[in-house]
Amino acid sequence: MKTTTKTTPAALPPAASATPTLDATLPLVIALYGPELRWTIEGWAAHIRPCRHERHALNSWKKHRGSFPECFDGAKLLTLARMVDFGLAPDAAGVTSVVILGVGGSGIGGDICAAVASPDCPVPVVVSKHYECPGFVGPDTLMFAVSFSGNTEETIGAARAARDAGARLVVVAAGGELARLAGEWGVPLLPVDASIPMPRAGIGAVTVPLLVALERMGLADGMTGQIDAAISQLERRREQLRAASGPAERLAARIGGTLPLVYGGGALGEVAAWRWKGQFNENPKVPAFCNRIPELTHNELAGWAQHGDVTRQVLTMVLLRHD
Repeated sequence: MKTTTKTTPAALPPAASATPTLDATLPLVIALYGPELRWTIEGWAAHIRPCRHERHALNSWKKHRGSFPECFDGAKLLTLARMVDFGLAPDAAGVTSVVILGVGGSGIGGDICAAVASPDCPVPVVVSKHYECPGFVGPDTLMFAVSFSGNTEETIGAARAARDAGARLVVVAAGGELARLAGEWGVPLLPVDASIPMPRAGIGAVTVPLLVALERMGLADGMTGQIDAAISQLERRREQLRAASGPAERLAARIGGTLPLVYGGGALGEVAAWRWKGQFNENPKVPAFCNRIPELTHNELAGWAQHGDVTRQVLTMVLLRHD
C-alpha cells in the first residue's frame, strides 16, 4: 500500500489525539483539506471521460474555483445581516442541545461546526443525517435545518418532525421547500448564495451561518475570528493551488489509478478525512475510504498485516496532518 503524507507549506508534526486549538483548526479544515482536494480531484478527473452533465459541472467548477475566500466573507456578511433582520435572540437561554440536520454537501457544514464549536459550547452539538428527528429533540433544542438547495427530502422530513416537537428552528438554504417552510413557520432563514454551482463547492456557504449563529446566540466564542482566519488562509493558499505541477497535482499523480484511503486524527481530522472521501466519490466518481485516528489503531490497523502484496497495488493511503 502506497503512503502519501499531506502537509501544509511548512512541515507539521503528526496530528495528536488532543483537540487542536481553534485558531489552527478552522482554517486548516477548510483551506487545506477543502480547496487543495478540489485541485487534486480536478487533476485526477483527467483520467476519466466525463459525461455531458459532468463536463458542464466541471466547467462551472472551474469558473468559481478561485472564489473561496470571497464566498466565505460573503456568507459571513449575509448571515449577520439576516440575523439582524430576523431579530434572532442574542442568547440561547434554556437551550440544552444543538442539532444540525443535513446530508451530503450540506451535511459537511454541520460536521465542521460540531468539530470546531463543540470544545467551547456548553451543550452538546449533534449532527443528524437521517430522515428521522432524534428522540431527545424538544422545546429546549436549537435546531438548524441545512440544505443547499432547500429540497433535500431527508432534511425536510426531519425538520417537520422537529417543528412538531417544538424545537427552536433556524433554516439554512438557498431557496426551495425549506425556505418556503421557514416563511410559513415564521422561523429565521439564513441565506445560501444560490450562484454557487453545486453543494460540494459551497462548503463555506453552509458552514459560516452555523458558526456565526452559535456565536451570536452565546453558545460559542470567537467564531467570527476563526472565519476571518480561514479567509486569510484561503487567500494565502489560492495561488499555490493554482500553480501547474503544484502539490495538489503531484498528489493526484501519486494516487494515480489506485483507490484512496484517507486517515485523519482527532475530531477535526475525522471531518477532513470524510470530506476528502466524499470529494473523491463525487468528482472523479471512484470508490474511496476513510477512517479516524486513534480509533483505527485499535482495529483497522491490525488488518494491514495481511495481503500486503495486494494492498500496495490497490490502495494509496493519504494521511492528513494538522497542528
